[in-house]
Amino acid sequence: MTTQDQVRFITAKHAGYRLDLSFLNSIKQGFFQLKKAYNDKRTYKNMSTLPDYILKDIGITREDIQAKLENPVWEPRK
Repeated sequence: MTTQDQVRFITAKHAGYRLDLSFLNSIKQGFFQLKKAYNDKRTYKNMSTLPDYILKDIGITREDIQAKLENPVWEPRK
């Protein structure tokens, strides 16, 4: 069942009431943003174990990694 089919079913089920799914979409988008932030945090934590010469090759310093790890997940990226 596709999303459009689900919306049609919900709309038909509620006899003319149009259900606004924007709230649910906002929650879904927020969840995915939070998931991405946690994945980014895990990546920086793993990068902190790399030797300095590899960090230099990819163009990042230990200070950059530490700054990213100190920021809470819910704060916007700088």
